[in-house]
Parts: sequence; C-alpha cells; structure tokens
Amino acid sequence: MPEYAMYILLVPFVLFAIYRRFRTLKKTQRWKKVVAIVDSSYTRGAGEGSQDYVDVHYELGGQKFRVTRVRHEQTFNIGDSINLLVDPENPANCMTDTTALIDRFLKPHLASNL
Repeated sequence: MPEYAMYILLVPFVLFAIYRRFRTLKKTQRWKKVVAIVDSSYTRGAGEGSQDYVDVHYELGGQKFRVTRVRHEQTFNIGDSINLLVDPENPANCMTDTTALIDRFLKPHLASNL
C-alpha cells in the first residue's frame, strides 16, 4: 500500500466534519445571541467519555428562561457569563456560541443551498 493511502482514507472524515460544521452554521444563522448566567456546572461520564454541562438562565424578548444540560468545552463557575445562540422560535433550544477556524470560509456560502 502506498505511503499516502492513509491520507486519502482520511479525506472523507475531514469532508464530513466540514459538512457538519456548515449545517450547524446554517441552522443557527437566524438564532439570537444572548448572554446567560451559569446556575450550575457538572460533568457526566468518566474519563475520555466525559462531557461538561451547565444549567443557565437568560432573558430573551422580555421573558426569562432556564435551560439545563447545555454542553460546553471550558470551565465555568456559578454566576459566570456564557454566550449562547438561542432559537427564537423555541427559546429552550440553545447551544454555546463557538467559533471554529473554518467558519470564516463557510459563512460567505450560507446563502447557497449546498
């Protein structure tokens, strides 16, 4: 097997990761950015399979919301602020507002339907 065969086998995984990020950006492009306050922070699972979550509360359109089990990648303490993207049609549907390096290349293409 040629030396470069391993790299060729990785191409579908890289393309799938880019596609998933593009779909996430497309889904959330109309969502509202809000600053939420952390009510609690905890970890589920153990070892490499563990995932960090926070429970938060925020205000959107004059209404207050409390959401549990928002996944995140960094450490938060009770009372810290966290940036969220919130679906205005279903304010309980939210995710942390993160930026990936690939975003600056994908965002100009959000208007198209890939």
